[in-house]
Amino acid sequence: MEYTILDLEWNSAYAPKIGGYLNEIIQFGAVRLDSHLQVIDTYDTFVRPQTGRITRLVTELTNITDDDVKNGRLFMDAFRRFCRFAQDSVILTWSDGDLRELIHNYRYYTGKIELPLRAQYADLQEYCQSRLPALPGGRQLGLADAAVQLGLDPEAFALHRAIDDSLLSAECLRCTFDEAELARRIIPMDTRLYQRLTFKARFITDRRDPLIDPAQFEFVCPLCGGELAGKEDWGLHNRQFFRRFTCRACGKKLKARVQFKEKFEGVQVKRSIQEDLPKPAPAEAEA
Repeated sequence: MEYTILDLEWNSAYAPKIGGYLNEIIQFGAVRLDSHLQVIDTYDTFVRPQTGRITRLVTELTNITDDDVKNGRLFMDAFRRFCRFAQDSVILTWSDGDLRELIHNYRYYTGKIELPLRAQYADLQEYCQSRLPALPGGRQLGLADAAVQLGLDPEAFALHRAIDDSLLSAECLRCTFDEAELARRIIPMDTRLYQRLTFKARFITDRRDPLIDPAQFEFVCPLCGGELAGKEDWGLHNRQFFRRFTCRACGKKLKARVQFKEKFEGVQVKRSIQEDLPKPAPAEAEA
């Protein structure tokens, strides 16, 4: 089995064709590894943007300028070359963000979401995070943070340059490599993957939406397990439904919150209920 580690840099610009902003790819960087994780080949090319100039923020982050990309390849040419480079391998990216943007760029030029690429896929960030100590608060593991944890020097690579990020990602893979563990995370690049990556999640803010399970609005007192009574109906604030209750048993005043988010996998529900304490007076708050 061979692996292709892909990293992309992009520039966000308004694209009249779609009436919105596009994260337009301006650089491909990829490294292909054999089954022993030795480098077989690399792919590095700038892409000439079609929607706008490089923003100052992108230049500050990547050091990529308009002069760098003015003689770059057009996207479809750069993309076809990448397809030939990565064919019949497992493509890895640090989180699925780069793959999402590759799909969005391909759709911008062709109207299609399924890449003409015979390959499999795995999220390298997810894999490395499973092999390293968990970060506090469920924080996602950045590439530079992973490198430091693994005893690598990220400053030896030009971070936020596509080819260097892909080479640093390859070093992280070598340091954490477990063939069987990685194999469990490899998935086919099929219709389901493309549909999942292009699915637009949304918060459900209409209680009449058929995707809402009414049972999710049922609560009991978290303090004594007693039945709740509410004088008002459910309201909506910050895409969350909320309602104030009083416990019939202990008399505590409570506030419940429920949030529904439709994702490709289904509806994600977040529920909470806590004591509804009065807001402190201004003098108390200052103290």
